[in-house]
Amino acid sequence: MTQEQDEKSDWQLYNEALSRKVTDQLALWVQRHADGVIRDRELFLIVTTLWESISGLVDADVLRMLEAIHEELRNKAKANRQKKAA
Repeated sequence: MTQEQDEKSDWQLYNEALSRKVTDQLALWVQRHADGVIRDRELFLIVTTLWESISGLVDADVLRMLEAIHEELRNKAKANRQKKAA
């Protein structure tokens, strides 16, 4: 195996490990949100921070999952603001 192949293999292992860790942590925080331990705003900040920290370092599927949760929370916040304004 060449050095380039070793580096690529190392990167793939790192990518897989980081993707698993992020997914596990995200599941933990989403569950805490569902249990009422943290509010929408805290989950939004966690998701935003995770996305900004790992963008380009993990699988695209993980990023899409973070983006979907982020979008859902933004839409919920927007609906709440509109509801309060009415």
